Amino acid sequence: MLNPEEQHIRHAIFQHIIAHAAAPTAAEMAAQLGGSVEEMQAAFKRLESPHSLVLAPSTHNIWMMHPFSAVPTHHIVHIDEHDYWANCGWDLLGVSVVVGMDSVSNVTCAHCDEPIEIVIKDRELVSGEAVVHFTVPARRFWENVGYT
Repeated sequence: MLNPEEQHIRHAIFQHIIAHAAAPTAAEMAAQLGGSVEEMQAAFKRLESPHSLVLAPSTHNIWMMHPFSAVPTHHIVHIDEHDYWANCGWDLLGVSVVVGMDSVSNVTCAHCDEPIEIVIKDRELVSGEAVVHFTVPARRFWENVGYT
């Protein structure tokens, strides 16, 4: 359970990602919210424990904040003038909902290598037909979320 300060930081990180299509650094969040870089790094670490975000291994850099990826992936969601990276096909569907705008995503089928266009309008899938395949059962996602 997040305390009010952690909820505030989490919300600010989401707002930054939505506005910039990129995860903020601890320095950027410290400048925006006040406090030191070290305090923000500690806050990032605390947010990792309840799976509010995922830090890149051995760093204080945000790697994932579901449904967003802070590193390039094959799951690109086009919304307005921004391109967001999603962690997987499942997260790709969530980006439009979190941002609150219609989206178009052009992805490639991992099985047949054919292009797939996924269009979401008014929070509904209106175009695109695909199956999302999970190689790991959902109960085990967090054992290695970077692989899942």
